[in-house]
Formats: sequence, C-alpha cells, structure tokens
Amino acid sequence: MELASRQLNAPIEKLSFSKGNVGYQNQKLNFAEILDGAQIEMEVSKPVPIKDGSSYQYIGKAIHRKDIPKMVIGEEIYVQDLRFPGMVHARVLRPASYQSSLTSIDLDGLSSEVSGVLKTVVKGNFVGVITEREYQAVKAERYLKNHSEWTSETAFPEEENLYKHLKSIAEPPETIRDQGDVSKAFADNQTYQAEYTKPYFQHGAIGPACGIALFDGDILHIWSHSQGIYPMRSAIAAMLKMDQSKIHVTGIPGAGCFGHNAADDAAADAAILAIEYPGKHVGFSGLELTNIPGSPMVQP
Repeated sequence: MELASRQLNAPIEKLSFSKGNVGYQNQKLNFAEILDGAQIEMEVSKPVPIKDGSSYQYIGKAIHRKDIPKMVIGEEIYVQDLRFPGMVHARVLRPASYQSSLTSIDLDGLSSEVSGVLKTVVKGNFVGVITEREYQAVKAERYLKNHSEWTSETAFPEEENLYKHLKSIAEPPETIRDQGDVSKAFADNQTYQAEYTKPYFQHGAIGPACGIALFDGDILHIWSHSQGIYPMRSAIAAMLKMDQSKIHVTGIPGAGCFGHNAADDAAADAAILAIEYPGKHVGFSGLELTNIPGSPMVQP
C-alpha cells in the first residue's frame, strides 16, 4: 500500500483494495505493477487496521462453486482433457522397485512391434518413449518392460509381517516432556499395556496423474495439476539445471485423489521428455505406482 500510495500520488487511507488491485479514484494497479520488479524486505510491526465487517464481500456468505455443475455433466476441463495441435504422447518404464537399476534394454525390435514410435529416451535408470498416439505409448511401454532387465531389490515383507518390519526400522520415540517424579506419580496406579495395529493404506491417487510439457528451445512450458506449483517449478529447475525464469507452469485442475496425487512426478517426466523432443507438446498420463511383489502396494 505504501508503494501504491507513492505511485498513485494518494494517501494510503484513500486507497481501496479489491480483486487483487489497489485503486484510487479511476486509477488502479495490480501487484506486479506496484512492485515493478522490486524486492520487499521489511518487518511489519505497526498496527494494521482491520477491515470493517460491513464491507465484507465473501466472509459469512455462501459462495456457490460454478465448476460443480460442469463436473456433474462432464463439461469441466481437466489436465487429462487438454489437447494441443500436433501433440505427442509418452510413457515411462517403471522398475520393479525404487532402488532397482537398469542393467540392459533391447530397443532393436520396438519400432517393428509398435507403430508410431518417435523417440526412445534412456538416461541412466530413466526410460521413456514418445509416440504419435497415446495407446502406442502404452504398447511401447509394455514392450520395453518385456525387453529390459533390472537389478532386484529386497521386496517389502508380507502383509502379516509388515507391522513388525515397520517397528524394526522406526526411529526410537523421543521424550517430549520429563518433569517431576514420574515413577512416584505412577507408583500407586495400575498399568495396562496393549498394542493396536491397522492395515497398511497406500496414499495412492484415485485418478491417473498427468503432465504436459513443451520446450520451444528457450522456455519450458508445463501444464500440471500439482498442488504446489512453485515448489514443483523449483524442483524441476534443479533437476534439469535450468533457470527458473525459463520454466513457465500453468495450473490446471486434475482428478481427485487420496494422499499424494503424483502430479509433480508426471510433470517432471513430461519435462524430461519435452527437453529431449523439443517443439512438440508431450503429454504424459497414467503414472503407475511401483508394484512390489509380496507388498501391500497396488498398481492402479
């Protein structure tokens, strides 16, 4: 407000704030215009006036979501629905476990077995394939799964032994408070001891994850249903060793989920493949979770 006051040449008490704009009479500025690239470093210590309740626009009122009717009748556009001219599709080959390493892969027969293969990317333990259509990518991923070898890692224990395994790898509990004579306090009381367990529940997404990326030779454009656009952008910049200013992310709604929705993972896979195949929108969908034999993990 102080910056806007100077730019609008008006006292702060005369300024209004609404819908992301600071206004005075017939003038208004948004945050980008007010900051003009400046970095604000200040300590807010003085009393901040509270907005009068009579001027509330939303608090205390029922605000109807305009997207719900569209969801009900199938009109809402999710990231999985996006289509771009000349868009290509991709899948990534998942190993048997998180610690598995690729030892060999046979790519010679891929193009003859699956039509529409545009490029196969093998970078360390990352194996991705780009095709003209989505189902071609699905078939190509299946082919690569049957023509690759990975190191085997120890699988999770069976369901009945999982609780003991979790206890064996858990950190010892920390004492939050040790005050007074605890032993004396419990000396005249009866102690009961019991163990309670519950089945393992995976925080897996209900809907398939999706990411779309386009590298135009300078800017990496990403469309994602991530719940943390800025942390994801920072992580992808570090992964690709790119300047964050060269990564533009557009947030698009995605399918609901329980726990981690794997959106950032899918966007990262799409970004890697878009860098390898510039000039085209690369769509990556259907991120599969690792399916470890004998474990409670599932593969949606």
